[in-house]
Amino acid sequence: MRAGRLLLNAGLAVGLLLAAEGWCSLRDKPPKYRLSSSLGYELDPGYRGRHESVNLSGLRGAEVGPKVEGRLRILAMGGSTTWGHKVSDDETWPVALERELRAASGREVEVLNGGVSGWDIEQIVTALRQRYLEEFAPDVVLVNAGWNIPLLAGNAPVEHVREQIVAADRRDGLYRSALVRSLASLVEAWREDDVEPQLDGAQATAEARERCYPPWYAELRRLCDAHGAKVYALAYPCLVQRPPPSDSVALAAYEQPLRKSLGASRSVAELVEIAATQYDGGLRAVREASAQAGIEVLDLAGRLLAELPAQGADVVWAGYFRDHAHFSPGGDAAVGHALAGLLVDAHVVDARP
Repeated sequence: MRAGRLLLNAGLAVGLLLAAEGWCSLRDKPPKYRLSSSLGYELDPGYRGRHESVNLSGLRGAEVGPKVEGRLRILAMGGSTTWGHKVSDDETWPVALERELRAASGREVEVLNGGVSGWDIEQIVTALRQRYLEEFAPDVVLVNAGWNIPLLAGNAPVEHVREQIVAADRRDGLYRSALVRSLASLVEAWREDDVEPQLDGAQATAEARERCYPPWYAELRRLCDAHGAKVYALAYPCLVQRPPPSDSVALAAYEQPLRKSLGASRSVAELVEIAATQYDGGLRAVREASAQAGIEVLDLAGRLLAELPAQGADVVWAGYFRDHAHFSPGGDAAVGHALAGLLVDAHVVDARP
């Protein structure tokens, strides 16, 4: 009897492992990124995820057709806040911007999403120089930089993504198993979530941006001028633009996204200080480098604040954010609306009469 039960349990265990292996094999999709010698990594054309996709041109969303005469083409460049962190293809702010501009102007407009999570100014400018300006021929380039490490040299997050790409391609030893690869990915994700940002790291990155941004923004302006594209830098929003509200309900709404990326162990005041150091340093570097290069800065952050409703503004503001930097679907929609207004004001497109 005992031997029979052991055999039965062993059979069940093997069956469960085989079922898990089969399930993981079905979910075992190619990585979103591929290695790049000049960019660190880039999006892998043709990638299809559950809620996100990369077209054959290597941009997020729908396929890019030939440029149509008379149709305004805008190329949005940036990191994960442009790509659309954990939102569907049709929920990103470039999609919302295209919809808003078409409605406001009555003309044909297309907005291409050139955002790649983790990219900053060196990768943005390099991608524009190597391929994007020539291939996509945008009339307008919007640059949303300032959150990530600016240069590739010594960039630990970029090296980490490169290591993940190599690991995802492993098929040796135990990594022949889809179950093992899935478990390894889960462990890696858990380790990433367990790391809380530090104030000194935010200060160091802010200082690096102030040193590095001016020559890269000058090159950005030169490249866009050479290709006949008007370039704008974005003064991007952040949760901590508004201070923590005093109302308990609004404070709970504010605190939830704040803790998602900055951790649960610190006080709200400490988290706000870290986020504000990241944000203020990045935005200051963007404004100063843009001014030196003669690039106009669109005050998206200010416009978004100005368009808040009079009632319940704190709760609405908190609802725009998935964490202190990334937008919820509602936040992306609000960004698209605010940015469309700024582009109309700048006469990039004219409003309907």
